[in-house]
Amino acid sequence: MGAKKPMPALVRFGGVVNHHREQSGLSRAQLAAMVPLAPGYVGQIIRGLSKCSRETAVKLDAVLDAEGDVVRAWDKWVMKTDSPRSFADFSESEATAALLRAVDVLHVYGLFQAEAYARALLPREEDLRQRLRRQDVLERSSPPTVLAILDEGVLYREVGSAAIMREQLERLVELSRHPSVHIQVAPFAYYRGVSGTFSIATQSDTSSVAFLDNAAYGDTVHDNQVISSLMDTFGRMQARALNVEESRAFIRKVIEQRWT
Repeated sequence: MGAKKPMPALVRFGGVVNHHREQSGLSRAQLAAMVPLAPGYVGQIIRGLSKCSRETAVKLDAVLDAEGDVVRAWDKWVMKTDSPRSFADFSESEATAALLRAVDVLHVYGLFQAEAYARALLPREEDLRQRLRRQDVLERSSPPTVLAILDEGVLYREVGSAAIMREQLERLVELSRHPSVHIQVAPFAYYRGVSGTFSIATQSDTSSVAFLDNAAYGDTVHDNQVISSLMDTFGRMQARALNVEESRAFIRKVIEQRWT
């Protein structure tokens, strides 16, 4: 896959961020640590390669003491830029991946969502159909290995109704028996460096693309430094999460105690 090209509007926004970064005397790494953001992601924003959320712009503005300048730049240059292509880039990699890693802190991983659960999140029929089509990757003759970590809160956060949640969690139990699917539950805790949901698609040649779900918008990331940092974060979370068998038992327990 070719290098991602910067968008002019995002470059303008990135220029404002970089101006205030230089004025503050902070390095990109220092700024990333203070927000916090993944190392290298600030560089992606500055170069116009990633579209950050307004929430991130507010945090950048506060750390840089920009007196609203960064937020105003986001409202002027970033808010109206088109975002659908960003996920389209990642979905192309997802469909052909040999290995998928995912961390979800708000909702069930998209590839695992039952139709009713997905419908409650996606009122537009077109968006719903697109999400369900993504799940075809699990039915490939040689499906990818899927390593998914779900924050414990995902299992308790009601989407739609109790009946929908019960169906969804039962689907997770069923999917956890799929030979290529490995689902782990991360107990309530703060994981340093984890500020949101992300996915990594790795091809058979080991090349990888990541998707960061940044609140209102998401970003497809090709930067190797950012991806390496995400892989490190995933590894640390995986080491602290319940194992596959413990996670399956935990999900069953939540079904019985919360959604029955």
